[in-house]
This record gives sequence, C-alpha cells and structure tokens, in this order.
Amino acid sequence: MQFILTILMLLTLAGPIFASDGVLEINQACATSSTGCFPGDTQGFPIQITASGSFRLTGNLNIPAAASAIVITATNVTLDLGGFTIKGPNVCTGYPISSCTSTNGSAGIDSNQFFTVVRNGNIIGMAGSGIHLSGASSAVSDVRVLGCGGFGIDC
Repeated sequence: MQFILTILMLLTLAGPIFASDGVLEINQACATSSTGCFPGDTQGFPIQITASGSFRLTGNLNIPAAASAIVITATNVTLDLGGFTIKGPNVCTGYPISSCTSTNGSAGIDSNQFFTVVRNGNIIGMAGSGIHLSGASSAVSDVRVLGCGGFGIDC
C-alpha cells in the first residue's frame, strides 16, 4: 500500500500544476525547477508557453538581467498576472523618467502570436518593453508598466 501511495505521489509531482479551474500556474519555483513550469518549458527564464490555453501567475517573478520573463509561441493564450509583479533588474530615475540602466533588451512578456491576452498585474524594470505583442487580435488590460527601457506596452 505504501508503495502505491509513493508512486501516485511521484506521478502527481511530475506533471504541470493546474489551478482548480484548469488554468496552468506560473511562479518563481516552477521557473527555476529542473523541469520548468509545464510541457514545452525548460528550466529558467524565459518561461515558454508553447500551447494554447489559460495561464496564471501565482506569485511575483524576479527576472535576471538579459532575460525575458515569458515568451509565448502559441496562438490563443490568455495570461492572467493575478495581480502579481514581474520585476526585472532595470533601474530608471527621474519623473518623468530621464535615464535607465538599460534602454534596449528583452521584453517582460513577448509574443508574435494571434489572440494573446495579458491582464491584471504589474511589470517593472525590464531592459526592453514591458509587454511586446505583435500578433493580430491581441489585447492588454489592467496592467501597469513602470521603469522599462523600451516601450511600456507595445501591442
């Protein structure tokens, strides 16, 4: 009996983490785990979303220099930031901003796919744009972007 419970527990830990509503969860722990957050993703940043569906941050993400936080390579993806913050290492000063440690680099969230939706959170201090969505019929709502080296939201 104990052997069966151990096997079931290992199988449960091996797959992606789903919220109770079927949404795939993203957080710092899965991003830095040896398996990534879900199939198609590898360890570290950027987190790679390679399948259509709904995804949600369940905690803040701290992004290292020269990396994007999330790269979306599938169509029809909804990314809910869950009110959390994606924070890069870029530091900007002045109001309005007069200088940044970087003005050219990776976007916080990057997608060239159709029907990408990003909503409900914050992106701070990315070297490039906070959000870069170049696919048709994409949308951004209820997202605050501050202190990024590129455009705040490029959609």
